[in-house]
Amino acid sequence: MRNNPHEFAEKSLGRLVLFRSGKRKNDIAIVIPSADSVELLEAHLRILANQDYKKFDIIIIGKMPNSVPRELNLILYDEIYPLGSSGGFGIGQVLAYFLGYEYVINSDVDATPISKNLVRHLFETAKSSGKAVFPKSVQYKGYPLCGYIINQYGICPRSLLTEFGFIYFRLFRGSEDVDYCERLVMEGKVIYDESVLVRHKSHIFDYISLLRSRGNKYIYYKKSEMLAQILLISYSIRHLRFTNAAKHFLSAFLSAVKTRIFYSQYDDILRPVICEAMHLDMSKASSARTSTLTEAKETGKPVKLSVSGESSTSGVVFASGNNGLANVAPMIKALFSHGDYFSPTAKFLYERGDLLPLLLLSKPLKYSDGKIYSSGLSHAQVAANLIKTIILMPYFLFSIAVSVLRAFRLDYPITRKNLGKNLLLFEEYVKMLKAEKR
Repeated sequence: MRNNPHEFAEKSLGRLVLFRSGKRKNDIAIVIPSADSVELLEAHLRILANQDYKKFDIIIIGKMPNSVPRELNLILYDEIYPLGSSGGFGIGQVLAYFLGYEYVINSDVDATPISKNLVRHLFETAKSSGKAVFPKSVQYKGYPLCGYIINQYGICPRSLLTEFGFIYFRLFRGSEDVDYCERLVMEGKVIYDESVLVRHKSHIFDYISLLRSRGNKYIYYKKSEMLAQILLISYSIRHLRFTNAAKHFLSAFLSAVKTRIFYSQYDDILRPVICEAMHLDMSKASSARTSTLTEAKETGKPVKLSVSGESSTSGVVFASGNNGLANVAPMIKALFSHGDYFSPTAKFLYERGDLLPLLLLSKPLKYSDGKIYSSGLSHAQVAANLIKTIILMPYFLFSIAVSVLRAFRLDYPITRKNLGKNLLLFEEYVKMLKAEKR
């Protein structure tokens, strides 16, 4: 197979991706799914051309660049069906493996090297350790670190892929990085390396911005969060890592509770998470969203929300960083404050966007677009929903436990041994998506 890698890849994966051009020249592959912006891809390639070590090939899956720096060697594939982010990274990783690469790097199209020795350092560290290596990822505009993520220039040696398996592409969109990274951490197979840096484009990705989106991307993200936790519970139990299993069980349970509390009025999100993902159903397609956020008029007195360290703080001041306990008192103060709507600063929206769902249950909130949004629920309806959620908690626990038992029967994780079956299941799913134009 290694002697004829293109033939193998086309026979095994040719119903998902179509080979266009290119030839393997090096032992390192950088996989970049390119489903959206050609401009972002071309900017990424220009930055990548400045690396001090260029003995790598780039596998592009999706849209093709119009211009390529001549220093770079590209292998180009078209998507036959929409692969989603999980599919782009997972199928790309599989392609690179069967094309014979010794080291595989995954990267978002909008995650670009800062360190000019990034590829060299990742390669040398992975070679000497035999482990996956994730560089430190930072965001634009001096915002906080977004962590260490496999899809932002994480590298995996071939030996690790052989032993450990591939990204779980059947999630389709979202949480494939969480699943893969958590399993690597459990097995002690990953190094977080802060000596080299990657820049990832900054997005405000909070409750309101996601509810304003009209497509189905957010629904898939919410479903995949739940699915990944259930899969990780099963993995942890199979490998006798019961502390990890308890952690992921709690995460799945809290995800169900929070979804029920914060999305009860958004049935197009609630049902896919509670009725599908929580029952380990990965067969259904998600439609574009139909529910909308409720807008309110700007009347009355605002309650200002800010974060410590801002040049001008007023109203209720929350702690910066990841210290959740430090924000308990400010949150209580905000929830019981005298005012008609919340008026947060831009920094609050970025750093404390995780608090928006709870804040909106109390009163409307003025968002960065200048509009005021409300949960659309009265205080009596909020109270009734909380009571109903408490009543449903035993059902959530039971459903997650049953889904974990079902997960034991899945061909998970994806390895060389079960790859063919998983590719067939994934092909059936994405073929359905294309037929239904989802």
